[in-house]
Amino acid sequence: MTKAMKRILLVTTCGCLLLLNGCGDGSSSHDSSGATRLLAGSMAAPANYATSVQQLYVAYFGRPADPVGLANFQTALSTAGAPTDIQGLAAAYSTNPSIKSLIDSFGASAESNSLYAGDTQVFVKAIFNNLLNRDPQSAGLQYWTDAIDSGVLGRGNAALSIMAGSLRNTSAQGLIDATTVNNKILIASGFTSSLGNTAQINVYKGSTAAATVRAMLRKVDNLATTESFQTTMSSAIGSIVTTAYGGNGGCISATEIGYAGVLTSTVAAAFSPNKLTCVYFGGNGLDVAVEVTASTSITGSVYVRIVDSRGVLSTNAISLTKNSTYSYTATLKFSELLAVGNYVGSFNISLCKDANCISQWAGSPVNLPYDIQVLSSSAAPPAATTSPNSLDVTLYQGDITSFNVTANFKPGSTVCTYSYASDDTGVLVSRYKPPGLVMGSCMSAFNFEMQIAPGLGLNNYSGSVKLHFCHDSACTSEMLGSPVSVPYTIKILSANNPTSLSRWSGISDWGNFQGNTAHNGYVPVTLDKSRFIERWHQTISSCVNTTCAFSPAVIANGLVYVQLFGDAKLFAFYETDGKLKWQVNARDTESNFTTLPQANDSSVYIAMENSAATNYLYGLRNTDGSTAYQSPLTYVPDGLNNAMVLSNDALYILLQNGVITQMDSITGMVGWNTWWSLQLFMSMPAIDSNYAYTYSTDVTGANKTGLWVVNITDGKPVYLIADPINPYTNSGQTGTPVITSHQSVIQIRQGALGNFDLNARNIKWSVSGSYEPKYAVDSDVIYAFHQTRARLEARRISDGALLWSWMPEPNDGEFEGGNIIVTDNMVLLSTNKVVHAIDKNSHTTVWKYFHSGNLALSANGILYISGTELHAVNMK
Repeated sequence: MTKAMKRILLVTTCGCLLLLNGCGDGSSSHDSSGATRLLAGSMAAPANYATSVQQLYVAYFGRPADPVGLANFQTALSTAGAPTDIQGLAAAYSTNPSIKSLIDSFGASAESNSLYAGDTQVFVKAIFNNLLNRDPQSAGLQYWTDAIDSGVLGRGNAALSIMAGSLRNTSAQGLIDATTVNNKILIASGFTSSLGNTAQINVYKGSTAAATVRAMLRKVDNLATTESFQTTMSSAIGSIVTTAYGGNGGCISATEIGYAGVLTSTVAAAFSPNKLTCVYFGGNGLDVAVEVTASTSITGSVYVRIVDSRGVLSTNAISLTKNSTYSYTATLKFSELLAVGNYVGSFNISLCKDANCISQWAGSPVNLPYDIQVLSSSAAPPAATTSPNSLDVTLYQGDITSFNVTANFKPGSTVCTYSYASDDTGVLVSRYKPPGLVMGSCMSAFNFEMQIAPGLGLNNYSGSVKLHFCHDSACTSEMLGSPVSVPYTIKILSANNPTSLSRWSGISDWGNFQGNTAHNGYVPVTLDKSRFIERWHQTISSCVNTTCAFSPAVIANGLVYVQLFGDAKLFAFYETDGKLKWQVNARDTESNFTTLPQANDSSVYIAMENSAATNYLYGLRNTDGSTAYQSPLTYVPDGLNNAMVLSNDALYILLQNGVITQMDSITGMVGWNTWWSLQLFMSMPAIDSNYAYTYSTDVTGANKTGLWVVNITDGKPVYLIADPINPYTNSGQTGTPVITSHQSVIQIRQGALGNFDLNARNIKWSVSGSYEPKYAVDSDVIYAFHQTRARLEARRISDGALLWSWMPEPNDGEFEGGNIIVTDNMVLLSTNKVVHAIDKNSHTTVWKYFHSGNLALSANGILYISGTELHAVNMK
């Protein structure tokens, strides 16, 4: 096409236009053609049945009637001579076959059956919750259940009867219920009448639209008003428009509105569609493509003149593309400046042979009618969904905490935008904000990092973070559905909450790795999240290295012992208030710690290596940290594998040469060594009253890899449960053995989780994978984190079956090998950002603490989190 052929004259009072058209009645479609043939008695006018039809739609479908369904059923009820009120309809159901047939068509529909499924009690409860927003009282549930089960009442008319009953109940609850039902009917009627032109009516069909509007109506209670629900109603309409047409809106096709678009010899051109019926959101224009088919072949230049008498088109609002000698595609742009409302009219379109349109093609001009509905831009759905969709956070004064909110656009889509986050209240501060905007990028998801504003006092703060998506770097124009609001509630509490210490009955101190010599991390208590509150915290005042962190804590006799990684210091803090009782600096003797501490009521034990590479076990008094004894070790302890365990009066230490040595914890004297084996022991042992259980790998080729059972009296081997997996020759992590209550030991090797049966002396089952080497076990279930799947898995001890799994939210960080604690009702674990309490029944996070580290749970009910700070949290 030549440039001349593309020239267009636009005669208009410039404005903006768009159209919407729709029809349908949701996911259940009722054809009343049969009903209109029913014999009528005393007929009321169809208009008198508007309320009754809305009541039937709400009762059976939980949503408003669509305009077509409303009209059809109004006519059908009128033809049947039906009563005009819901009480009369309920009574006529059993006497008028025509009315019964109409009501049954609702009750037997797929939509109603989906909404009200299940046995009779479940069925009745669903109707009550749909209509009245509550469960029935026990007497009411029994009454309606008996009526249905006895055949006095059928499922087909149950919803009608329950609605009718609720409207005539004069008790206090009955009056609330009646008001709720009436409010639902008023708002349902308002919704139906709010569907403007055919393009809007057309989108209210299908299960997705029905579900959207049903969710809107569920929010209506006895206090709702049509005025208070206008925004909610507009948002529901906006949502179904966007779902149906995508983006800013759209038009229905010619076939949907019945236009044939037949070309005659007297018309210069035919349009498809030959009527524009569209809907869109104000503030954003809408491009509409119209196919123009000429009556004759056009070989010369074509000029188009449009007379837009109402000014619904934008300036320079048309482009023309040639498809063939007969066919062109014209793209019209309805103005972004049109006010909310309905615009009906016609464009007068001339096809001209010259630029001034002095000479026109035969049959020109041609009228193209339009029916445009412009919706408020505030009714548009959010431009993106967010994860999380809200923030509900408890913090403690002095916390410097950041939160990530991810905005996700439609799956599979890429959006090019500038973006930033803002909080008008100033509680949250964004890393990005104008000027100098923000990520001018094309992505399917955008991440926003928010931080708590410094200096906030003790208080509850509520507000919303607004995520802005802009067309330009100055953000003078935002995308439709922007900004997206993320509500927050932030509670800032005192960081100092000491309470009187009281021990849990029957719970031992956390004096060993994973709390006990079985290493199961199990504390058999029931926790109440409402009691969780920070007690105190300690920071690192100085560090000789650039990075220091506290070791996992051990607790005994009211004292918390932690080593300072990176600075060779051992601290003893009081559980009561976190004050320092004493500290030992290994550097004073040019030494370094080579194990984690272990503790009992009187002493704490730790190994050190001096500058001459001589290794000692130290027994320190818990009163002041002074040395009770130091005993030489034959080799350096394997500190990377949690080298030491304390059981009664004996210490079991894994050395780096793969030997386990037993030492008397009171005297420091050596009891025995595992010199009998050329095996390389890979973990410190788990201990019960008779045996030590430790995993070894074969370095001799004698096929002796597996779980060794060792007599703790003399250190002699009792038996080996051989394992075909050999971590010495294979990659993957090896964990510490965990003794279960099922006469078995759980062991991770080469990343695989296995159950070593102590009775059958074989491997009962094994699950391959990349399991982290620190795990917890209660009486029946193993809790282990699978690194590749990035999830916590709960597996049954008896057969390894997966019972459930849990994953941290995308913005809550990653699990990085910390330990896991399990109680009777919760699992506690830490990502690199957040400590989570996970409910064992719901498998969901019920509490978050915005610090991270290794965990320990004392007999006094205090959770310790050891990281770059040491935090103590009351759990009881």
